[in-house]
Amino acid sequence: MHPYRFARIQAVDVLDDTFSYPSRTEYDPQQVFRDSFGIFLDLPVQDVELRLDKQWATYAQSHRWHDSQVVEVVDGGVRLQLRVRVCPELESWILGFGEQAEVLAPVSLREKIGRRIVEAGRVDAERVPAHGPTLRKAGPPSSGRARRERAR
Repeated sequence: MHPYRFARIQAVDVLDDTFSYPSRTEYDPQQVFRDSFGIFLDLPVQDVELRLDKQWATYAQSHRWHDSQVVEVVDGGVRLQLRVRVCPELESWILGFGEQAEVLAPVSLREKIGRRIVEAGRVDAERVPAHGPTLRKAGPPSSGRARRERAR
């Protein structure tokens, strides 16, 4: 199987060929994507556990990210459990919570998210001077006439 992005299709050729959709016993998209968090189908399914800050409690209880999710409000936060393929979409989703999320399991995902956060911090540190951006002090506002005279 190959996941296609319809937004990327630039042209279509209509052919005389026909296609018979397979029966549910031959192909059931709900079963194929049951453990997917994104479009990847060739990655192992794992039990994922996150801890979100308490500000996410109401949202997590009222939002469904995946059919397998279990949400539990715990002291100081929310515990979120999923049984999914660990894929780039899942990683990006977790990183989207920023410092308000902690990966509890699996350890390999925790380590990978940790490395990505460290690397993002390193990249930002290289781009912004340690003392912060350089700012110039603005002088007092001047009239248009004064600006024109200085320009001469």
